[in-house]
Amino acid sequence: MKLTTTNKYIGLLIILIIGFSNFSCKQTQRAINSGDYDYAIDRSVSKLRKNKKKSKVISELEIAYNKAQRQDFKRINDLKATGNPANYFRIYETYVDIDRRQDKVAPLLPLYNKKKGQSANIEIQSIYPELESFKNKSAEYLHARANILLDSGSKYDARDAYAMLKKVDSFFPNFKDTRQLLAAANSIGSNYILFELNNRTGIPMPPNFEREISKISMSELDQTWAEFHSKREKNINYDYVVKMNIVDIDISPERIAENIFTREREIKDGWQYALDKRGNVMKDSLGNDIKVDIVRTVRCDVIEFTQAKDAIIHASIDFIDANGQRIGHYPINAGAGFDHRYGQPRGDVRALKSKDERLCSQKPVPFPNDMDLLMQAGFNLKPAVKNIIFQNDELVIN
Repeated sequence: MKLTTTNKYIGLLIILIIGFSNFSCKQTQRAINSGDYDYAIDRSVSKLRKNKKKSKVISELEIAYNKAQRQDFKRINDLKATGNPANYFRIYETYVDIDRRQDKVAPLLPLYNKKKGQSANIEIQSIYPELESFKNKSAEYLHARANILLDSGSKYDARDAYAMLKKVDSFFPNFKDTRQLLAAANSIGSNYILFELNNRTGIPMPPNFEREISKISMSELDQTWAEFHSKREKNINYDYVVKMNIVDIDISPERIAENIFTREREIKDGWQYALDKRGNVMKDSLGNDIKVDIVRTVRCDVIEFTQAKDAIIHASIDFIDANGQRIGHYPINAGAGFDHRYGQPRGDVRALKSKDERLCSQKPVPFPNDMDLLMQAGFNLKPAVKNIIFQNDELVIN
């Protein structure tokens, strides 16, 4: 019996489904064999939420779950046996892993493995008292250890203390004075960087130029261990200075360029009677006089004027350490341009396109003065300054 095209497609679909199912099962088994038990558990739980009667999946979940539990409880017992308080947090984290795993599986229980003729051997253990106990022990230990590190006054000890306190805050918010200690650790562990502007051109800059450049939000540059200031503050020993040097300024003369282009267009310019070869007015089928449009070509020249003026600031960014040594040098520049176009028609304006009409509706405008262009160039320079600092922040964060 010949298979129809539809039957062939159905058969192919069945083969693909079976193939995908086998591949999926092999993925879970490979995860178990490689020791990636929680991945295998996640896959099995996802399948069983759709169908709790899949015996093979139940068996895979049972194997992966029990292996993961045994592994984590052994880790906990080994860490407890050391008697080292530094392991409290690792013990707590392992209890959290166990708790999450049990929370995933518990809603599916009981699971009956029809193929084996018995319920799955999956036990949910009560670990809450131990979890809470080591949560408290971890918080107490890390908090106490962080205090000791902060007392040393060392930047690097403060950063270690900060990491410990962040752990405490992540699983035990508002524990004692953790938030205050975090702020203190950040302050002690941070490098303080002063941003300065230096005009080396000998050309006076606009009155608000320095203020505009300094409007670079220092908070945008701040990172965990770097705090930027645009003004020197008392009682702070700056670790680095980031100095922006204005090296040169180019301001072009005011320029007006001319360009002439021509537009042509065919337009209707009235009408006339259609005449036959004898010069008589032609008639349509209804006896009416036939009229035809008069089409002629019109032309218009447009003189396009372009007003232009530019300013470019050439600068550099220097990174300087506490000993006054330059540890980084990066040239940058930014400019600002004025460009205005207007036009004057010469001829029949009916030949113009819409954009030509808009051009001819424009009028000449005053050129900006040098100071205004420099201010705009300075504004355009700020993103480049920030980008250089971000790209080279390793020079001031160590």
